[in-house]
Amino acid sequence: MGLGLSGIPYPVLVLAQKGGVAAVVLPLVHTPRPRMLVLTTVSRVSSPPPHGHGVLAQIHKLAFSGSRGNTLEEHRRLGADLDVDVSYQYLRFFEPDDAKLADTGARYSKGEMLTGEIKNELVAVLQGVVSGHQTAKANVTDADIAYYMSTDPARFARA
Repeated sequence: MGLGLSGIPYPVLVLAQKGGVAAVVLPLVHTPRPRMLVLTTVSRVSSPPPHGHGVLAQIHKLAFSGSRGNTLEEHRRLGADLDVDVSYQYLRFFEPDDAKLADTGARYSKGEMLTGEIKNELVAVLQGVVSGHQTAKANVTDADIAYYMSTDPARFARA
């Protein structure tokens, strides 16, 4: 979490690469634009129970839709605005397959995909991410914790 001007945390993902750092502010789940000064109980996808259904319920209930129509017919005709659709914005960050993301974006913006379908794709991707984190967390040992929490100067010496 980053800190906004008022000291309130907001969601930030920081990507470290050799030679540089890039920060990405993800939009809050219930609004299409990143906001640094707003934090509510619906502003994040919280850690789900082990079965992963929590992600599904949170995304389907809370994620802001970029559909340009109020009815199915209007959505099919007008498509979706990818710049404000939160599910698509999250897919842009978490979907590892660029070709699949481009295809999904093209189909959704033309109205060939529905909001529920894009949310289902996001849920599948996020459940994979969450499952990977839960597996990694389960494999952490006390020795790992002791190593990474160590303040021993020898551990930080350059070879």
